[in-house]
Amino acid sequence: MAKIANICHNYLHLNSIIINLLGMTMATLNISLPNEMRHWIDLQVTSGHFANASDYIRDLIRHNQSEKEIIRMALIEGEMSGESSLTVVEIIKEQKKIIANG
Repeated sequence: MAKIANICHNYLHLNSIIINLLGMTMATLNISLPNEMRHWIDLQVTSGHFANASDYIRDLIRHNQSEKEIIRMALIEGEMSGESSLTVVEIIKEQKKIIANG
């Protein structure tokens, strides 16, 4: 587990070096959080996966951006696939069969 934490930490450190080398500027943002959320962030940092709270927040934002892009692409794919002759119930039944058969 310590090796994985070191790899993650090194990756994040390398990422910040690359950002600096590319001349990307960093903005500062002050936010207020409930104590429970701050405690959660601190736990993530002390786990060794993140160098500091900023790294954790940046990671959350990157994941959110990726998720939104995946959803956007799925919507485009759905629009391009045309209309189905199946009902919603039939589509759900088909998906359940696919999942069950794995």
